[in-house]
Amino acid sequence: PRSLLACLAVSYPPPTHHHNAMPKRTSGGASGSQGKKARVEPPRSGPRASLESAHHVLVQALLKERYMLEDEARKVYLDATANVGGEDFDERAYQEYWRVINKELDFVGLGLRRTKYRHDGRLYVGIVNKVADDAAKAAGSQLTSNELSMFRLIVEEINTNCPDGELPAMQAINVRLPDELEEGATQAQQTQFMHTQHVANMGSSAKEAALLKMEAEGWIANDDGIVTLGVRTYLELEDLLSA
Repeated sequence: PRSLLACLAVSYPPPTHHHNAMPKRTSGGASGSQGKKARVEPPRSGPRASLESAHHVLVQALLKERYMLEDEARKVYLDATANVGGEDFDERAYQEYWRVINKELDFVGLGLRRTKYRHDGRLYVGIVNKVADDAAKAAGSQLTSNELSMFRLIVEEINTNCPDGELPAMQAINVRLPDELEEGATQAQQTQFMHTQHVANMGSSAKEAALLKMEAEGWIANDDGIVTLGVRTYLELEDLLSA
């Protein structure tokens, strides 16, 4: 079978599920579970997959889906290793499975990461870029430069003015834009002002389309007109969230 790194030689395909499968908030403000995803069938050569092929299965699933629930990753592991049936889950073997994958991914600056999603309290896993800064990570999406600027302003607005992490969609579309840059502004403030100028050039329809694209890529969730940061943002852009 091919090496694990060979699986990463292709560019990331567009995500296939996030627009309709983002976590939904319950009446108490938290989110429920995501929609079911298609079962990932492991490659097999005989009664069970080889060890290397077993690792390919999770990597390929995450490259396709961008992220998944931890419970789903465990199911992929069980299927890939033919370790089905029985009531006892071998946690040590599962962690070793992760370790081997992470060791290979590290050669190309990637890694597996878990995160507890704020809006439903569940654990998700994904493959993340450990080397690039947050701007470069977000640039790996299908968003244009103007849409990336809009996304960064939404993150800033939620971080600064939304303690519950929720922003009405109309406010996200019409995110506040300062008229001018204050004298003596820091480099960070200058960069933020540059983003506002990019967004100022976008019309309402372009902003609405950008919001839909951000949701489709998993950067945000939009539940009945309430925008929250998506699972992918928590997985891949943790530095931006803590800024």
